[in-house]
Amino acid sequence: MGTSVEDEFIPFAHGARLFGQVYNDTMHPSGPYEFTDLLGGTNMASMQRNEMLAEMAEKIRQNPSLERQIKDQDRATWDSEFANMFEIFMKKFGEFTFSNSYYGKNSERIIELLLEMASHGSAKKRFDPDRVKQLTEEFLSRFKGDKKDFAAELLDLGRASYRLRDDDNIYLGRIGSQVRAAVQEGRTA
Repeated sequence: MGTSVEDEFIPFAHGARLFGQVYNDTMHPSGPYEFTDLLGGTNMASMQRNEMLAEMAEKIRQNPSLERQIKDQDRATWDSEFANMFEIFMKKFGEFTFSNSYYGKNSERIIELLLEMASHGSAKKRFDPDRVKQLTEEFLSRFKGDKKDFAAELLDLGRASYRLRDDDNIYLGRIGSQVRAAVQEGRTA
């Protein structure tokens, strides 16, 4: 009998839940979601986006003249490093949804978000690389031989599932943006 898609396919969230169950059964952490620190400490698109936003907000927070230039909408006078960061951000993440708000290619809405972020204190990093490394080592140290290899593969699966589940929001946002642009084009044609 051949295999079916259902036999081979593990939905994204299921891979993360599977790892979480094994992690919690093995580690008995104080909090049931500690395992997400191991899964989310990878190179996710949303984390890159959030880090870029936080870095730009910090530049604004530290430079009152840049904040005034941004509020005056005088892009020609922006600090060149900030202007470059903003341009890179817009190319990479200019069409996104954040906190249930669609930002599209509207750089003014993103500037409003940055000014709002800058008005608050520095954001704490969600995932500390040293903690992720420590938790990973502690988890894997509980296994020996082939079981350790299986645990490492399960961790990789959990991370990939978590990353794909999270990154799909970025990619689906881009697709949604293109659909909205096509609908708008259709209305004006």
